[in-house]
Amino acid sequence: MMSLNGRWNGACHRPITALALAEAAWSEWFAAQSITPLRLTYSALAADPQGAVARVLTHLNLDPARAGALELRTAILRDRQSAEWCARYKSQTGSVG
Repeated sequence: MMSLNGRWNGACHRPITALALAEAAWSEWFAAQSITPLRLTYSALAADPQGAVARVLTHLNLDPARAGALELRTAILRDRQSAEWCARYKSQTGSVG
């Protein structure tokens, strides 16, 4: 098992930290512009692709019924190995996200 001082830290921790900082910057920008962003997770998209598209359409003040006409070709890209990596990262860093 890699320690946080080894490759694990560089390979995962730095990019995740960079993403968290970027998300914080976007949140500040949206707030400054008085914009409420649509938050859509990978899990929500994977569980209900047409529902996710309907949410996007609604957020854009468009007819969400149009999502039903789409033929969506999606596949969940995570597997057991990526779930194990994620769990190990979270246990080693105390991350909950």
